[in-house]
Amino acid sequence: MPLQKPEYAQLRSWYAPVRDLLMDRLGDARGVHLETTISGIAAVAGCLLLRSTGVRLDGLLPGQAVFVEAVDELGREHFEFLSTVCMAMGVEPRQGWTDPVPPNNQPLKTVPELTRLLEPDYGSLCEQLGVPASLRARLASFTAVALVKESREILPPEVGKAIILTAVVAGAKTVPHPLASSTNFSPQSFA
Repeated sequence: MPLQKPEYAQLRSWYAPVRDLLMDRLGDARGVHLETTISGIAAVAGCLLLRSTGVRLDGLLPGQAVFVEAVDELGREHFEFLSTVCMAMGVEPRQGWTDPVPPNNQPLKTVPELTRLLEPDYGSLCEQLGVPASLRARLASFTAVALVKESREILPPEVGKAIILTAVVAGAKTVPHPLASSTNFSPQSFA
């Protein structure tokens, strides 16, 4: 499904609270590690794609590889969305996606660690903002691309896109931790 102007405007309006959530959950006294932040929200997008298939994951260990045919189809559509967002943001949409992530730009946390840390609070924030479930993976990827665009002076966009695609794929092909019924998210922290 292509990106429509109203959808782009809506995603853009939700970006700042999501970015703030990432800074809060991944930051420390020194700030945030950019590559880990980009990887984290992109991994959440992949995890949401996996969960959206309805495949039963109970009985599988978190972090275990899982291959679901429906994820492959969703992944192709999601990649088209990522490319369209890049074009809309003025980021070259074709190059860099499949490049290896250089050793100096590797995230500091694994995909299972990042999704366990971010997914519950991201879901709570989406509830608070009124983000429909159908747009949550797109919002996560939109946020990742926006972070790449905003940081292009310190991280080459091609490297940022490689981090995004690597994390989306890993998130969509890795058994996530089960979601608890409650989270530590505090809506007041984003008011």
